Amino acid sequence: MTLSTRDLILQHAAQCFAAAGLAATMGEIAQAAGVSRRTLYNHFPTREAVLAALVERQSLAFLAGLRAAVAMAGDFPAFLLDCCCHVIRESPRAPLALMHVGNSAGQAATLLHFRSPPIIEAWLGFFQGPYVEGLRLGQIAPDITLPDLLAWFGRVVTSYLQVPPEALPSETLLGAEEAAAVRTQIDRFFIRALRPA
Repeated sequence: MTLSTRDLILQHAAQCFAAAGLAATMGEIAQAAGVSRRTLYNHFPTREAVLAALVERQSLAFLAGLRAAVAMAGDFPAFLLDCCCHVIRESPRAPLALMHVGNSAGQAATLLHFRSPPIIEAWLGFFQGPYVEGLRLGQIAPDITLPDLLAWFGRVVTSYLQVPPEALPSETLLGAEEAAAVRTQIDRFFIRALRPA
């Protein structure tokens, strides 16, 4: 399958941003993609527009993977916990998006992710059905709105992506033990707070 020019630009832009952060120039992106600067500007008026399109594409693809990997199992808080753990585990493998928060492009991508109406709408849509069912079944406190819940979900997972547990000076946890510790922390300090008192 042949990539469209726009897809080709975004593919190479991801590599440029991952390598150089926001120092990546439009000229470098055009050169990496094998297109003229004029062609690049015909598709994207600014470097920020390239990054925004890249973040949206990768975030929506990541969400599709989450949808395929994590099934709603009847308990909304447990589903949300599974989603948090999946995002924390799988995000570092993603090409850019909000995963590489250590470089300037990753930080900018994180902000774009949380401010993008199409991304927010997609995530709200993903959680909408399970959230409504959780409310109906009394699994979550009725004063917790879905937008607030999504905002906290984003804050929790982003905090783990910015400072992974193994970077903290506490006990060293590896593999399954680390994953279990993260799951326990999120459950105790976030998920349990959602349930009715």
